[in-house]
Amino acid sequence: MALLDVRDPVEVDQGHVPGMTNVPRNRIEFRIAHLVPDCSTTLVLYCDGKSGRSISAAKALAGMGYGSVWVLDGGLKGWEDAGGPVATGNNVPSKRFGEMVNRNHAVPMIEALALHKLIQKGRDIAICDVRTPGEHAEACIPRGISLPSFDIAWHAQDLARKHELVVLHCAGRTRSIIATRTLCELGIDNVVALENGTIGWHLAGLPLQHGALLPAKAPRASMESVAYAERNAGEIADAAGVKRIAPSALQELLARQGENRYVFDIRAVDEYLRGHIGGSLALPGGQAVQRMDDFIALRGAPIVLVGEGEAPASLTATWLIRMGCQDVSVLAGGLGRWTAEGGSLHVGNETTLPLGWEQVRRSARMVSLSKLPQWLADEPDIQLLDVDHSANFRKGHIAGAQWLPRAWLEQRIHHAVPCLRTTVVLVSADGRQACYAAATMADLGYENVWVLDGGSKAWTAAGMPIEKEGIGHQNDELLPPYKRGVKAMHDYIHWETQLIA
Repeated sequence: MALLDVRDPVEVDQGHVPGMTNVPRNRIEFRIAHLVPDCSTTLVLYCDGKSGRSISAAKALAGMGYGSVWVLDGGLKGWEDAGGPVATGNNVPSKRFGEMVNRNHAVPMIEALALHKLIQKGRDIAICDVRTPGEHAEACIPRGISLPSFDIAWHAQDLARKHELVVLHCAGRTRSIIATRTLCELGIDNVVALENGTIGWHLAGLPLQHGALLPAKAPRASMESVAYAERNAGEIADAAGVKRIAPSALQELLARQGENRYVFDIRAVDEYLRGHIGGSLALPGGQAVQRMDDFIALRGAPIVLVGEGEAPASLTATWLIRMGCQDVSVLAGGLGRWTAEGGSLHVGNETTLPLGWEQVRRSARMVSLSKLPQWLADEPDIQLLDVDHSANFRKGHIAGAQWLPRAWLEQRIHHAVPCLRTTVVLVSADGRQACYAAATMADLGYENVWVLDGGSKAWTAAGMPIEKEGIGHQNDELLPPYKRGVKAMHDYIHWETQLIA
């Protein structure tokens, strides 16, 4: 069974049923085929219990062929009234697990001010950022190098031998706790986690470096260090029950459509884009552990992890099994063996279409970029609705457009457009959300609904005028605590450390 919370991320952060996967109403068609490929799987949906978003999502899923779709009676409120526990925050299973690892294994840590003093004394310290390269570039600790996810395992022996102390950090706690414990299990004894990561560094009054210039690639690990990681990671994975799948078996698995299974490429996203196995999704190893609930809705489904070699994939798989996933494999020999045995690689992103897209696109009436400006000038009664994400609307939208997010379309459209005969033009970034919104409006009885061909991206690219409106941050955009101010950072660290209290 998959439990799906179809509310907006900020609502989910404020309280949710433990064990859910958050798929907002406007993301259902875009994500469900990856999360739950088997249409016979039981799906249980819920929202706040009064907005009707779970009912709208359930109808959409039934229309896409899912045959066992249920709605939680009363939504989150009904769950609470029945005595069900409620969790707050995001990615709770992963972050709670990280705190358990920290408690059970006494993961070595160093506070920000203590690290700063050692740096000032000239001690030989390697500071390694295990977050994504994008996060590192946005804000990092001075002198820190980017070694994302479990790729750091390949460098572990080199780092330990060359430096007096190896300090690992993330934005907060989870990824650095897991990475540090991983290196400890690999036999590295001079490694510590920076307590509370970049948030802790900032709260200690120490400056972060913004806009860090990333090297074209991470420093090359020695052959000896790579061999050390591959050998020890393999032993750790074997002990945890990680399986290995041959390239031919993986090809057979990918060919079987409609089965619940996950194939993740755990390398950095830029490496994935340069060449990956068709049908695999990009999910760097550290993200797979920290955000497991976002990508794995069925913990009993088979999971296959693909990497350049085996070590990072084996370590990611080990932690997923420890977190409760039941059937986790790594591609034996990694991508090197895959290509050696004749496997092909795809370049760029996967181009899987959202479910129902062909029918929705065919039924949508499109208005061209060249026609719309004159049409709006000639017919002032046209309703122009931007149904996209609030962040996209804030960045720039067509003048006069009203923001009405597709996630709330069924609930709010009759108030925004009372008359079913009103001419309505729908806009979204690339037109896809607008096409789905047009189909919904047609089902609701609206007679004259159009979609801007090419969306607001095409409008902007053509040099057409846009305006920016400060609608503020909405519930569809959950900002990380370090973007919400000092109090939010304090509150976040307190919340995380209390997860196992």
